[in-house]
Amino acid sequence: MISKTIYRLLILVVIALSLSSCMSAKRVPGGFLATPDAKITAEDGSFEIISGQTFQTPFYTHSFFEVALHSAKLNHKDLVNYYERALASGAKKVTVKVPNRSQPLYGILAFVLLPSNASGPGARSYQLSIPDNYINAASGGRISVVYEVVNNDYISWILWLSDLPIIASDNNPPDQESGTKK
Repeated sequence: MISKTIYRLLILVVIALSLSSCMSAKRVPGGFLATPDAKITAEDGSFEIISGQTFQTPFYTHSFFEVALHSAKLNHKDLVNYYERALASGAKKVTVKVPNRSQPLYGILAFVLLPSNASGPGARSYQLSIPDNYINAASGGRISVVYEVVNNDYISWILWLSDLPIIASDNNPPDQESGTKK
């Protein structure tokens, strides 16, 4: 069992990392949905992103999620398992209308704060693109994940997709502060 002192120290380290990430974070102001005839709509109705139209970034995930993504050199294959942490960090549930599909897909969308040293086109504007192979992979209840990488190191946005609603794997959701399971 971890002593209370060590536990408190770990909490302080997480808070310090989160705060340092916020202070040196770069906010991408907006972007473009490049997939023709597509539309991403927030489940709560707070925003719509429409193909061919520029958009202002409607929200950003909280800093703990950025710390988890950028400091651990996350294996990108593991991203499919990060949707619960993303939701706990401020990602939004969405529906995604795509061409050649009569029913919309269900999704979770995260716009990620970038480190201040991120540069290049992806650090100035999001380009959301949902390739057909990711749409096809989101069938039979499977979850597909599409994202954009900036500077070969940083993830700027992530979209989890499925043909069924994406729900938490159990009744024990991630903690809002730390993003970890209780």
